[in-house]
Amino acid sequence: MLGPEDLCLCCGTVRNADFRQLVEAAAANGFRAISLWPHLYLNAREQGLSDADLRTILSDHGAVVAELDPLCTWIPD
Repeated sequence: MLGPEDLCLCCGTVRNADFRQLVEAAAANGFRAISLWPHLYLNAREQGLSDADLRTILSDHGAVVAELDPLCTWIPD
């Protein structure tokens, strides 16, 4: 569980990162959580990662998903 002092890395600030890179960047820079766009999740699944794999990546880095940000699905191409 996140505390009031825990930071969340917004996925929009690391736009070219995939799921693993986002989690690694968060952990390496003192962020305890990430926000997540749908395409990051879907791309990770297309790369062959299961939900269990994604949870393991988060757990291995001491991170959690604090926010699901669907903004990218609201804007037309």
